[in-house]
Amino acid sequence: MPLVAELDGVRVVSIDLDDDAWDALRSRSRSGTLRFRDCASAAYLRTSRRGLRHFAHAPGAGGCGAHGNESAAHMQAKSLIIAAARAAGWQAEPEVPGPGYQADVLTTSPRGVRLNFEVQLAREEDTDYRTRTLRRTADGCRVLWLTRYPLPPRRDWEPDPLAVPDPRAPQARLVETDGQRFSVLLDRMCSLEEAVTELLSGRVALRPQISGERILRVVLARRACWSCARRVTLWRVVGERTVGTCGRWADADAVRLIEHAHAETKREQAHDIRAAVAARVKELRWPAMASLSSRVSKEAGKTYMAFSCWQCGRVQGDHYLSGVWHEAAYNPDQPEVLISRGASAVQLPHWCRPPEGTAPCGSGPSPATR
Repeated sequence: MPLVAELDGVRVVSIDLDDDAWDALRSRSRSGTLRFRDCASAAYLRTSRRGLRHFAHAPGAGGCGAHGNESAAHMQAKSLIIAAARAAGWQAEPEVPGPGYQADVLTTSPRGVRLNFEVQLAREEDTDYRTRTLRRTADGCRVLWLTRYPLPPRRDWEPDPLAVPDPRAPQARLVETDGQRFSVLLDRMCSLEEAVTELLSGRVALRPQISGERILRVVLARRACWSCARRVTLWRVVGERTVGTCGRWADADAVRLIEHAHAETKREQAHDIRAAVAARVKELRWPAMASLSSRVSKEAGKTYMAFSCWQCGRVQGDHYLSGVWHEAAYNPDQPEVLISRGASAVQLPHWCRPPEGTAPCGSGPSPATR
């Protein structure tokens, strides 16, 4: 059910016509001059049950390979995109042909940036989205796929491409709700109209990396020395992540942090970490910090970096402390220290929504830029 036909070779868009123009077109179409460009078949005026004007082939004409079997929901989604794009100050046209493709909706910014919105409601396991995207980008258009179903996995794609959009074939999850209304999952769920507005205005942008500040997270814990029963404060590095300007974050470690029992060196011994922990301990009025130095352990049979009691000097072994860190991991109120490691970036494509007046994470392709 296309939204576009041609009258004496002139393009006509059904949703752009008011009542008078639609009635006038109906009268003129009876002469057979209203036709489809791709198949040259006669086009007939139709109105859906929800009042959406469109064109159709003659009853009983059979299938048309040029137009496919487009659903009423697909047609409704296109009309909503067009209305939202025009309200945002962009030009928007449905079913615009290009070399080797036809755009569902082609939008053009005041500066001439062209963005194709492509709606994919049917489940098509064999669809090569990347190849179809390349046809459009080769024509100077950016593209965004709005897909109802997860994209088929590719060897070089993320396992869940809808959770992690691919800059080479950007996509967002499209969910049909009651009454042929639609929601879109970008960084959050919003209406289709809101999603189009936010994309075209630049409030939400696809970025290939999370860039911002690298943060080291250190957890504090108190424990009684097993020998003299004095209370001591212990600390442990539990993670390092890059927090983007939009608030999204990604683990900054190349590999997952593993238990570092009996290690010859520990991250906790760094001067800036000790200083930050000391300041936090003073603020909390907690017991004195444990000592952290190279010690000989008869149990481990080696020399390693170990905590020891500040009072009696006895080693607080890693196996002994494992219970401390296990308890801390499940306590949401466990005190912690966050230490800045400066600017950083992690490759992770994401929909980026920076705070007002702040630039999106890093640089890279975005489906829409004025």
